[in-house]
Amino acid sequence: MGPSAIRALAGVLVAAVLAAMPAGPAAAQGAGTTAIVAVNNAPPYRIIEHAGGTVRLSGIYVDIVRDMARRADLALEFQEVPFRRALKLMEDGRADIMVGPNRTPEREGYLYFLDVPLTAEAKAFYGRPGSAPVAGYGDLAGKRIAVLRGATYFPPFDGDAALSKVETADYPTAVRLVAGGRVDLVVMPELLGDHLVKVSGAPLVKGTYRAPGRPSYIAVSRRAHRIITLVPVLERALSDAIADGTVNRILESYR
Repeated sequence: MGPSAIRALAGVLVAAVLAAMPAGPAAAQGAGTTAIVAVNNAPPYRIIEHAGGTVRLSGIYVDIVRDMARRADLALEFQEVPFRRALKLMEDGRADIMVGPNRTPEREGYLYFLDVPLTAEAKAFYGRPGSAPVAGYGDLAGKRIAVLRGATYFPPFDGDAALSKVETADYPTAVRLVAGGRVDLVVMPELLGDHLVKVSGAPLVKGTYRAPGRPSYIAVSRRAHRIITLVPVLERALSDAIADGTVNRILESYR
């Protein structure tokens, strides 16, 4: 059997498996399975609050993944780690799910991105009052810009070696660096940036320049053998949550 025939047969088998799966709600498909979700604190998408020895998790992406898991009867265990560490855990198969990463060719080597994109948030730049305004990409030249370690933003920014970028473990730290004058700007997803500036009280102002954002996704580690088989179930659960308005209600509750 030649390569073309093998590929055709594989396509028929996959289609047959998917067709045999129930078209209704995904309940009970993940029964007995627990997925480890690697998360970092990035309000309002992922909000992690520590108080009195307890940890409370909420946020847009946290609420969405919880709803998806409920529909698939999949238990979740959240593990708080910095963003770059979360990617490493996913690559090694020590975490199963990650919520909110952008899709890149490098990450596709170890992550399966559910075929249902979430938000595509514009990226904005925040600086101190009285600093030179960021009205266009050219205004970034000569500025020290705080970025989240391991994150991607937009082309050509990500690959621009002429820009001075300062990596930070999390966005609250980046905001403090700008407020303290240690860097000039921080680039953040706009909704996240607006939220952080508001709740922190940091005296930062947002530039008028916006860069279109890449879609964010829920991703499954390709080494998560217990979870990867549930991908069609999870994709259907997420699609159902969008179709019945649940995802939109979650988004609106944080605006």
